[in-house]
Amino acid sequence: MSKCSGRPYLSAIEKLKNIMKVDTPIDKLRIFTQSSNIIVESIDEFWQGFVDEKHVRANDVTLTADDLPLICMYNTLQSGVYELYAHLLLI
Repeated sequence: MSKCSGRPYLSAIEKLKNIMKVDTPIDKLRIFTQSSNIIVESIDEFWQGFVDEKHVRANDVTLTADDLPLICMYNTLQSGVYELYAHLLLI
């Protein structure tokens, strides 16, 4: 994810769209997990540049338990998978 990108988490959003293309619960779970991992990697990648450039200390870069669900909701809405709940019920 580029720091200047106008579409944060784009790869996670695109991955989540694939949940509609698979039928088995394990495949749906795999896609959901991969999308979640991409979100975490994107956040780490974004902050890594600031930590490397010494603008912030590594200990100051944290997400709270309230931050991640909001990011996941953003990704879900952006993906257009409005029946995500139904897909997750199959898991």
